[in-house]
Amino acid sequence: SAPVDLPMSDEDKEAEHIINQLMSLINSAADAYSTAEAASIESADHQRAAALAQIEALRVEEAKLPAQKAATQPIQPAPTQQPAQQAPQASPSASPAAQNTKGGLLLNYGKDRFMRNFASNYLVVSDGVGTTAPAGVSWFDSEAAFKKGATPIDSIPFFVVEKNSRGSMFKKASVCWPLVTDEDCPKLATADKNKVYFAVDYTNQKSGKTDLVVLGASSEAERNEWVTFITKFVAMYLPPGEEFEPFINFPVGASPPMHVNEVLGGEAPGSAQRVIDPSKR
Repeated sequence: SAPVDLPMSDEDKEAEHIINQLMSLINSAADAYSTAEAASIESADHQRAAALAQIEALRVEEAKLPAQKAATQPIQPAPTQQPAQQAPQASPSASPAAQNTKGGLLLNYGKDRFMRNFASNYLVVSDGVGTTAPAGVSWFDSEAAFKKGATPIDSIPFFVVEKNSRGSMFKKASVCWPLVTDEDCPKLATADKNKVYFAVDYTNQKSGKTDLVVLGASSEAERNEWVTFITKFVAMYLPPGEEFEPFINFPVGASPPMHVNEVLGGEAPGSAQRVIDPSKR
């Protein structure tokens, strides 16, 4: 049988009306949400697109910058690190020992003694300051022996002090001969002819006699070096003779030298005037 529509009560009608209003409000809210969501997505997409466009524009401008710099500015080479330069140091001055000591191999006739002969020795001329060698002229077996502080084979002083019968004291200095002839030293007749000979004339303090220590250098230049150095301490002596004339203007080491003949105390020879010892004034 067909269904029969029963009349609705007032309460049912009111409930149906309320339900219809609620559904209408729900549908309106749903439509509004959908519209707002779509608008939000569109706005976000628009903002995102605008941002991407700006980023791309910045990239294009940035890509242009190196090209513009290269076109307008010269390429500068990368700076190279320079090594640190030290301030120049003044070379130290020579020590007194270096200034007043000279050593080298020479042919040496030595002192007056039995079986005297020429021998190769390491000669040292020094004032005795800052070195183990005594003041004067000394000779050693070798340079190594000198540097080790060995006792020299022999030596002669730059001067001796003598007394006379009156008690007067005299300083008698050695002298340097820039040239020695066969007459001065007969042994040169059989000596090495390739050597250039010179000598130091000294006083033997025991005997009171003078003698020559004859030395042989390898060349005139070497001989001149030695004579110039020795004449810092003692005077150069030129005996009479034409062979000594070339040495009249020879460059001596010092004028006057460190040691010269002088009266240290008492009366000078040939004078009645008394000379006072300067050290006792």
